[in-house]
Amino acid sequence: VAGICWEYYQSYSPEQNCIAQVLETTSMIESDCMSLPSNTITTPTSRTALCFDEGAGGNVDITNTYSGFYELESVTALYNGRNYWINKNDAGAEEYYLYYDDTWRYW
Repeated sequence: VAGICWEYYQSYSPEQNCIAQVLETTSMIESDCMSLPSNTITTPTSRTALCFDEGAGGNVDITNTYSGFYELESVTALYNGRNYWINKNDAGAEEYYLYYDDTWRYW
């Protein structure tokens, strides 16, 4: 179907993808329409710096509350079968978690 566009509003500036296709299905099985991504990571990143920008009027990257270093909890600690990372404050207390949510399909 021509002219179909998918719009993303999860960021401060909307994005649009007009290469979307719409296909009809009679199946009620979720994986027939959109399968979950498989976790093929064998050696996860142990520590990474992430910067978040909330856009106009928001916090800039370096001062954003969520920006900072995220460390892998452990290779064997999993959330829904996937690794997760923790951001700690200056005192070493856990503040934020970074994980993939299968239900909502986002990090």
